[in-house]
Amino acid sequence: MTPDQVRRLFGAGASLRAVMVDAGISQAAVAELAKSDQPRVAVVLAGKVGATEPAHATARRIYQAVADLLGISVNEVVKAVHGEHATI
Repeated sequence: MTPDQVRRLFGAGASLRAVMVDAGISQAAVAELAKSDQPRVAVVLAGKVGATEPAHATARRIYQAVADLLGISVNEVVKAVHGEHATI
């Protein structure tokens, strides 16, 4: 799947998880690339990021891993999870 296809899916309202499934990207692949565990990846991808700096650092690693696998920017991943005005 190309980055333009990913962006079109997000533009049409697809969730990050749906795009990951369409692109053939598993949570296990994200966990491996982000050097995190799968349950934590699942929680972060559901949009639940803790308020502490270590929690934010973990979320940044996970979002960056997803961005790298999809070929898009990390900000596009954050916006897909947290909404249009979200930043990292």
